[in-house]
Amino acid sequence: RHISRVIIYKILGLKKTPIAFEALWDADKKGWFLELGIVVEIDDHHEKNYSILLYLLSFKNDISMYESKNRFHKESIYAKLIGEVISKKFNIPFWFPSPEEATDECPHWYEQDKAIKCGNCGKLFLHRSPYLPDDICSICFIKRERGRK
Repeated sequence: RHISRVIIYKILGLKKTPIAFEALWDADKKGWFLELGIVVEIDDHHEKNYSILLYLLSFKNDISMYESKNRFHKESIYAKLIGEVISKKFNIPFWFPSPEEATDECPHWYEQDKAIKCGNCGKLFLHRSPYLPDDICSICFIKRERGRK
């Protein structure tokens, strides 16, 4: 509830019309985290819709995540709950394209039309590497290559 309230106040303070709320994975050298952002309308400084980062969600120091089958289960649960609250409050869609697996290939809400649907898992993705096949996401590619060994 606290995180949802913080995000609501930040959205209200933007003085911009929210179009969608999104949760996207990203990583740095310390590990994975979820970026919770609000997609807003085009303005004088932007040619297209864009996302404003409102909150970084990470439980890196939570030992329970290492005991879980899915390391990112807690972040996903929190993101879904927060997304539902924000979606209802502002009557906007919640975009969380990869709640089961951490990947930085998923598109922003406003990039869905540029995304490719993975031929294996069905997840939308944007390739960030020219060395991967065009028809599957990197997670499915890695799983496929491990299966060949």
